[in-house]
Amino acid sequence: VLGVSRAGLPLALLLAERGHQVVLVEKDAPALAALQAGKYPFLEPGAAELLQSCLEKGCFQLSSDMSKIKGSEVILLTVTTPVDERLIPNMSLVEAAISDLQPHLSGG
Repeated sequence: VLGVSRAGLPLALLLAERGHQVVLVEKDAPALAALQAGKYPFLEPGAAELLQSCLEKGCFQLSSDMSKIKGSEVILLTVTTPVDERLIPNMSLVEAAISDLQPHLSGG
């Protein structure tokens, strides 16, 4: 899962809780450090405990290293897409994430 977002983080944790090996890649160093310390950034009942449990079980890894996604069967891109006053999304973060991701993808 690429990006600690309101969608990406809960999805990653639920996948890990269901037995999948999940790697969450985040480029924001302070956000990554907070997660590694077990601090859940959003107000969701039970989420901090789920984060801690998944970290302890080893089914949920956190990294800033995009190469950690090599060999993944599924990659979920959950980066922010802010909209302007006309509700047109700014896709620059999505495009940047795809560019960062491309060198680590295998054919198929």
